[in-house]
Amino acid sequence: MHVEIEELKEGALIGKQVTVTIGCETAEDEAAARRLLMADKAYRALFEIGQEVFRPARKHGYSEPKIHEALEACREGNGEELVGKLEDKFYEILREHNIDLDDC
Repeated sequence: MHVEIEELKEGALIGKQVTVTIGCETAEDEAAARRLLMADKAYRALFEIGQEVFRPARKHGYSEPKIHEALEACREGNGEELVGKLEDKFYEILREHNIDLDDC
């Protein structure tokens, strides 16, 4: 797969039309191109996971009864701590892949 992307300064695309051409020579290239085209959807899903799964544990609590009940069932009230550790691991994995959900 051949993709050319110029180094862009922040705000360089605002108000401009962008055309991207992706050349695929193999089935592997085509699969990579499909993943590239899904990148924005993946970003949005990851951001929503951060906001809906992890943030409530440290902010305002969960509105979904099943999640709230599961946390209540955790012994010694450590449910929020568990979710916090899961959140740390989630963001650690994203950082390992150079993904910053606050970057866009």
